Amino acid sequence: MADHLERCMRTLREARQHALEWSKDPTTKVGALIVDRDWRPVSQGYNGFPKGIEDTEERLNDREVKWKMTVHAEINALIFARQSIKGCRLITWPFLPCDRCIPCFINAGNKSNCSLFLRYETLTVFNN
Repeated sequence: MADHLERCMRTLREARQHALEWSKDPTTKVGALIVDRDWRPVSQGYNGFPKGIEDTEERLNDREVKWKMTVHAEINALIFARQSIKGCRLITWPFLPCDRCIPCFINAGNKSNCSLFLRYETLTVFNN
């Protein structure tokens, strides 16, 4: 069990690092990682504007515009998956997936969701 928990924590740290490096959002950097049953990465994503939309300071600092234009990390991870994510786990940092992202993850081939959430180095596992 300790080995399994250590893999969970390492995978969560990878999601966090990915978000910190790639998200251009000056206030909220969100990362998502999709892993298979053996905790191998399948896809990853971060919050950001759609492809082709310039990350201007004006857009990034206008909260209302930013919220309308931003693609969530979980959706980006789904979009960039190059293989089936059936039976995979969704890992997010620093927030739990929203009510718009979870149905997309389930519709992509997952009958249940296991979301791992890391905040302040504390692991919380949600199964539904």
